[in-house]
Amino acid sequence: MNKLIVLMVGMFVFGVVGSAQAILIGETDSIWLNSEVIDFSEFVPDGVQGAFTETQIGTPNGDNIVWNGSRPWSNLGYDVWTGLGSNGAWNSSMGGFAKLGANTGYMTFEFDKALSAVGGFINYDSNWGPTHIQVRDINNNFLEQYVINIDINNYGAVNEGVFYGLSRSQEDIYYLRIDNGGVVLDDLTYTYADASPVPEPCTMLLFGTGLVGLASMRKRLKK
Repeated sequence: MNKLIVLMVGMFVFGVVGSAQAILIGETDSIWLNSEVIDFSEFVPDGVQGAFTETQIGTPNGDNIVWNGSRPWSNLGYDVWTGLGSNGAWNSSMGGFAKLGANTGYMTFEFDKALSAVGGFINYDSNWGPTHIQVRDINNNFLEQYVINIDINNYGAVNEGVFYGLSRSQEDIYYLRIDNGGVVLDDLTYTYADASPVPEPCTMLLFGTGLVGLASMRKRLKK
């Protein structure tokens, strides 16, 4: 019985710890019901270009968000044509987007408040993969990363892509980072709403107490 208790407590604790990890989600996930969206239209037609050009991204609710690209070909706002290999191309009819524009490096979006989920509509140059989506904490420490897989397989496709987002069970995301692959991103989407709260310490204590009670009852029944 003691081994059973240890096993059950271990499974419970593992579930709590595991729930803190980021999960990959799509644009139809319910967590986006209270989300904010940035479409980069305010940077059209002038745009911002250059490596490590920190740019404030304005939002209707006044959030302080900073975009940064690590390569000279990084661009925020307007672009007449961005070729993406067999994944097609993005053009000016997107109404503004963020672009890395190189097969190495990264671009980041830094938030002034903790998020529980962040993502965007993404595509990349199929000749330059793989591409990664990553989230980091307030100290810019790595939290979680996933490989982005997009295979449109149509050189003539225009303004196509896939929505990718990362969600965590607590609000600890401060950075979204996309790297490699000549990646482009539109409709930056984020939310402060907690997706699935981690059980509080008192909940864990009650659970453990219940298991101990079951063990005591079993011993009394044996006697």
